[in-house]
Amino acid sequence: MHGMSDTDRSLEVSGLTKVYAQGGPNPGGVRDATFSLPPGAFFTLLGPSGCGKTTTLRCIAGLETPDSGTIRLGRRTFFDIGKGVDVPLNRRRIGMVFQSYAVWPHMTVFNNVAFPLRVSKTRFGHDEIKRLVMKALASVDLASFADRSATRLSGGQQQRVALARAIVLEPTLLLLDEPLSNLDASLREAMRVELKRLQEQMGVTTIYVTHDQAEALELSDSIAVMNHGKIVQLGSPDDVYFRPQDPFIASFVGSTNLFSAKALEAISAKAVGTVMAGKWTIKCSFASAAAASGNVRISIRPEAISLHPPSLSRDEALNHFTGTVTMTRFSGKSRRCSVEAAGLTIQVEAGADAQWQEGDEVLLAFSPKDTIGFPDAESSGALTSAG
Repeated sequence: MHGMSDTDRSLEVSGLTKVYAQGGPNPGGVRDATFSLPPGAFFTLLGPSGCGKTTTLRCIAGLETPDSGTIRLGRRTFFDIGKGVDVPLNRRRIGMVFQSYAVWPHMTVFNNVAFPLRVSKTRFGHDEIKRLVMKALASVDLASFADRSATRLSGGQQQRVALARAIVLEPTLLLLDEPLSNLDASLREAMRVELKRLQEQMGVTTIYVTHDQAEALELSDSIAVMNHGKIVQLGSPDDVYFRPQDPFIASFVGSTNLFSAKALEAISAKAVGTVMAGKWTIKCSFASAAAASGNVRISIRPEAISLHPPSLSRDEALNHFTGTVTMTRFSGKSRRCSVEAAGLTIQVEAGADAQWQEGDEVLLAFSPKDTIGFPDAESSGALTSAG
């Protein structure tokens, strides 16, 4: 893109802080966000409303001025409070798409996409504008719509126009803030595939903001999970899903069973330890150390648990509960079963053709590697299912 090498497009964000309201335990904004993205990465900021993900994106774009920190794209510094550097938005060469597509109804599709070229400080000739606009429209499969009025577009087509407008200047960085949230479920799924194809085709580093964990897992090379203005875990989709670092991440990214227990021994970091939950002894994988007799929280994904007849011989390498099916719910791709086991309610995701009925006695089996333990000094109470 315009002769830039890969090193020109690596993004470094360090100590990024922007706080909107002082006081209280969780002031709005973002605090001390730090991450590094290689060229061409698809990076997602994931978290609940108000966690700071959009603030982070707006600071990178130049729409907000951080209180502190640095933002660099390759050899260019966009923001460095210590050096007094704050490059304005229109000089950062960043493409942006927001939840509201801001497609201008009085313009044709062509003129919507051409707008950034016409207001750019770089002067583009008529032929160059036509070439760049048609290239961008072809990328999103809208070349044949160039002369159509923007009022005659579906929601999915408007989203594609917004994407074409964001990439027409061949940006060094693409920022996407909940761009699919206005689409219906089936179109949103199709557009995920299209968005990933386009991003890989362009090779542009992309930062994506969403509260939808399915989007984040499907699209991303890496994910930053945010909560209360801070990045609480940064890793690959596999890491975030299978190796959550705290109970919030386990429950926010996908659904899980969370319940309280006591450590029966001192447990080292990155080791398997034994805990007691109700009357059950369970082996769990711990990322960080837990003290003997300390309170812990346990996370088990519904799909990590298998159901069997109670008479099945037990594999000593696995954890086991016995319980009673209290409810089954069919979703098409699976059957969700609620199982009562010694006062605990456990959600299990069985195959769509599973034949378990309410009242059936069952044996639950699950691996220690799929049973994640978290030290928790404040842990108390019974099992809950999140998601």
